[in-house]
Amino acid sequence: MAEATPGTDRINIVEASLDAQIGMLSPDEQQALGERLAGRFGWKAAGDLVVAESTVFTLDKDDYDLTVAALGDLGVKNTRKEQQIPEFEEVADAISSATATYLGEHVERGDQPELTFHILVAQRGPQSLAARIGKFDEKQPHATYIWNDLLGAYSAYDHKIARPKRGLTAGVLLNDTTKPKDREQPANAYNEAGLVHANHTVSEQRAAIECEQHAAKETSVELNPINITEYLVTQAKRRQAGRPLLDTQTVTRFTQYPDRDIGGYVYVPNADVLDDGQLDLDGSDVVLAWDRVGVRRVVRV
Repeated sequence: MAEATPGTDRINIVEASLDAQIGMLSPDEQQALGERLAGRFGWKAAGDLVVAESTVFTLDKDDYDLTVAALGDLGVKNTRKEQQIPEFEEVADAISSATATYLGEHVERGDQPELTFHILVAQRGPQSLAARIGKFDEKQPHATYIWNDLLGAYSAYDHKIARPKRGLTAGVLLNDTTKPKDREQPANAYNEAGLVHANHTVSEQRAAIECEQHAAKETSVELNPINITEYLVTQAKRRQAGRPLLDTQTVTRFTQYPDRDIGGYVYVPNADVLDDGQLDLDGSDVVLAWDRVGVRRVVRV
């Protein structure tokens, strides 16, 4: 005897009720209902059969090439001695089917996920965070402002948590255009794609991210807040493409970095762009919430 599909009894009850109610509709009304259900569940008609469809994310070659150019702007050289940049095919093949499906859901929502890289930084020298920022600044009208009292502690931390221990780690920035739990609402008051959980304290943002990470992990997807080098790569990409930089009106918090007490106030790093176009790597007070301060998220490849 064949085993029943989980929930069969409940499905049968709902189906019988639905059949009865559909029978009360005119042919035109039935057609309209079918189209509405198709739009809601991502179905398309195949003869008399209705089948589910889903979008699968595929890496865009133009986006890859732009990302590689951005790495060059940060002084990343494609040599085995330093941090070899993976080929397009390597990155594309590294995207698992689970990750491709997860990202595809964001594409269906109207988001535009894009490639970025976590650059492994050294504590000093030409591969340090300061050196990467210096390379970025060579094509900027103003040197990046760095709050050294806060940012100085994070080169060593970033080096410690980086995965893998050598080379570049690819990720895909989600660029959400709606709130994760409410597709009818913009993610932030400034309508800047990718900035979510605005107007929350750091602890609230961390809790929200942790919840999302757990849900993503259930589908074999690794979700993380964007880190500083991934952020720099994304900014360099926008500059290469002649697009406005991120955070000209908003602020990105790097909530995964530990809190740091400076002068009796506790901060985490953040980044934004000042009115004159200067990139600003500063700090956010962990207990304050602003409607323009949020988090960006990356899916690890």
